[in-house]
Amino acid sequence: MELHEQIDAVQRLIDRLASAGLATSATSATSEASEASATSEASALPNPAARTANDPTPPRLHFNRPSQNEIVVTLGEHSVTLGPADISAIIEELAIARASMTPEPPATLPPGWRFAATQDPAIATQSHNNGSKLVVFRHTGYGWVPFTFTPNMVMNLLAALSAK
Repeated sequence: MELHEQIDAVQRLIDRLASAGLATSATSATSEASEASATSEASALPNPAARTANDPTPPRLHFNRPSQNEIVVTLGEHSVTLGPADISAIIEELAIARASMTPEPPATLPPGWRFAATQDPAIATQSHNNGSKLVVFRHTGYGWVPFTFTPNMVMNLLAALSAK
């Protein structure tokens, strides 16, 4: 997928989230107040009604998790509730876009990096004519994560996994 296609896909997703937020903001105005009091972070958010057109402060992005299978994302005064399928779509679109951005993610693990590891993930593989291997791991949070390994890297990976 070309960079402009990635940007368009992310923009379409943002537009969809924004329109969903606009549609739900009127019906959820009273529930937003109760959700805001339920989280300490929400009370630190600036009051969107207090912002003016001349205010240079951009709206803050806030995440709230009212239940196991939903996340409420608020940007400024607009909120949208996302379920598992929505979150998977966002992760996929963001990963595609991030892969083309600079600077690249760090080449080594940063100190204090937070992660959710998947123990013994499901694996799918495909062989390519040039000798490389597509290996796809199923992560419980990210979904299916693909990697392509050259023959040399396959040997390095085998050596790393079998080292004591």
